[in-house]
Amino acid sequence: STQFRRLRALASVPEEHYVASMCSKPFKGQSGQGGKSGALFLKTHDERYIVKTIADHEFDCLRDILPNYLMYLEENRASLLSRFYGAYALTIGHSTLRVVVMGNCLMGAQSQVYDLKGTTEDRWVDPVQHSVLKDTNFSPYTILLEAGRVDQLRRVIQDDAEFLECCGLMDYSLLVGVASSADASVD
Repeated sequence: STQFRRLRALASVPEEHYVASMCSKPFKGQSGQGGKSGALFLKTHDERYIVKTIADHEFDCLRDILPNYLMYLEENRASLLSRFYGAYALTIGHSTLRVVVMGNCLMGAQSQVYDLKGTTEDRWVDPVQHSVLKDTNFSPYTILLEAGRVDQLRRVIQDDAEFLECCGLMDYSLLVGVASSADASVD
């Protein structure tokens, strides 16, 4: 769709690079578990994109909010929202598989990945059995940021949350990747 092309252009993703990532080699195996949804996560061979299976109602919801999502990201370039670059439906016989393509915000080696929702209710998983940990697993740790960065991060998260609320979406989280200091990026 034109809107997905605009989203890719907004992220400086040339169409030929997107097509090469998606089509030139097989996807890499499952990347983590889909939580309660049971979604399958795949990575493109170059790890630039995550392909996630989604339910019909999620596909419909993305289609419905896409114009507002595009406008929001055009006006809020610092947003922490997932970047959706495509949505596809594959029908074989009477079965339809729906997927979204998202930018991989955690490229490179991560020693730990946390899916933080801001609550501790049912937010712990066994680290041996799960590659993505939750809020209670993260509770012993603290993230230290400069004061200006804290205010900036708080503003971005608040704006993102308000946008999602306006769209009627209330189930969201912050994905945090922790890399060793040798692999860490300053941004």
